[in-house]
Amino acid sequence: MFIRGQNFFYFLLGLLRKGTIQEKGLWLMTLGIAILILTPYVRVIMSVAYFIGRKDIKYSLMTLFVFILLTISLLFH
Repeated sequence: MFIRGQNFFYFLLGLLRKGTIQEKGLWLMTLGIAILILTPYVRVIMSVAYFIGRKDIKYSLMTLFVFILLTISLLFH
């Protein structure tokens, strides 16, 4: 499975929209890998929310920077 000509988010959206019965095994395996890729991304989002809620500016800015880098890397893959 290759992601060509699109970013990860478009790939994930296309993956969730289609999934034929004949290719169910490949579809399920690809979905599992996509979820594994998104796990650190969601963790960083939750960390940003946590540090902003605690009003910890230093760690909020650091995790926001990591969030921006992860987003850019997923968009321009």
